[in-house]
Amino acid sequence: MLNGGRFWGILREASPSSSAHLELLEGSRPASAEKARKAEKSRRHLISLVDCVHVAEACGEVSCPKETTPFFLETTEKCYLLAAQAEEGASWIRDLCKQAFAVRI
Repeated sequence: MLNGGRFWGILREASPSSSAHLELLEGSRPASAEKARKAEKSRRHLISLVDCVHVAEACGEVSCPKETTPFFLETTEKCYLLAAQAEEGASWIRDLCKQAFAVRI
């Protein structure tokens, strides 16, 4: 369960063996890719983008660290409040939308 704190994310594209998802790992900074793969399941949280229904910047009164852009990622099950570095916020939202709402043929 995610309850505040610091997490960092890896956006994984869809592949023949996996659907697109956002992988959140505990910690204040990214580990190496190898360490991320081996992260304990209790420290890792996967959000399937197949279930995503809405991604948007959070407007109004939102408690997030300064120098960040808060945004919502809403799935059929939950609504997540996430934040990215201010200069990366728009690209996170764009890339999440691209993966979540891509035309599936």
